[in-house]
Amino acid sequence: MMPRKVLFFLIFTFIKVYAAFELQTLNPDFIARGGIISIHPMSLNPAVMLENQGIRFRVDYSNLFGIKGIRCCDFNVGWGSRNKRGASLYVNSVGSQIYQENTYGIGYCHSIRNVIALGAIVKYYDLTIAGYARTGTIGLTIGSKFYMNDFLRITLLFQNVNAPKICNKSDNLPESFTFGIQWIPDSRLEINAEIFKDTIFPFSTRVGAKVAIFKGVSGLLGVQLNPDRYSGGISCSWNSLQFDVAILHHVVLPYTIYFGCSCSIW
Repeated sequence: MMPRKVLFFLIFTFIKVYAAFELQTLNPDFIARGGIISIHPMSLNPAVMLENQGIRFRVDYSNLFGIKGIRCCDFNVGWGSRNKRGASLYVNSVGSQIYQENTYGIGYCHSIRNVIALGAIVKYYDLTIAGYARTGTIGLTIGSKFYMNDFLRITLLFQNVNAPKICNKSDNLPESFTFGIQWIPDSRLEINAEIFKDTIFPFSTRVGAKVAIFKGVSGLLGVQLNPDRYSGGISCSWNSLQFDVAILHHVVLPYTIYFGCSCSIW
């Protein structure tokens, strides 16, 4: 097993950390498909919540790179109604007693003639570092989804459009743009693709697929380029319950395993 000191050295040598709150998703269903973040309900795009009618709860958990000190979990509640309105509540926690990132968000979405869905989510970023004063800031994310036909959909997601800063307003939080495509050529196959651009980092391409193996069980595969990451997983559903597991392979750091489950109330 790799010594902990060497592991931390690799993390901070090969990853440039300009600001906190850079973790985008813990959902294994999304991680396994290349880390997509804008296409499906319970993602970072508030506009897609209407695709789930009723109330849906979701919990995800992971230890990044297998390090116990980097425990991550999130909790989502989404609500979609038949009157073309929806809402969501989001809580995410990353770190330990030494360094802790907590994010709280509340969102709203609205559908226009079942062709365009628009949404916004307001997040409060809370940062705690041992020995320093607690700090926080507010960020605004807006998203949309265009339903071109029964087989093709397009998403746009803009995160932190208000350019929030944290740590006495000296550190910019990540601002990003995501363009996504959802293609469903067959009832057993779905292909997703995204182009992600952070204001600091270069363009990143993400491609993933979900294939129905048999009733209630689907296989997930994905790849992310720049940085290069490969992922896979499995999703199992039974009535209103869904269980997901994903594994993410990093070319430099150890792999990470993600676990998640959700429950829908109609």
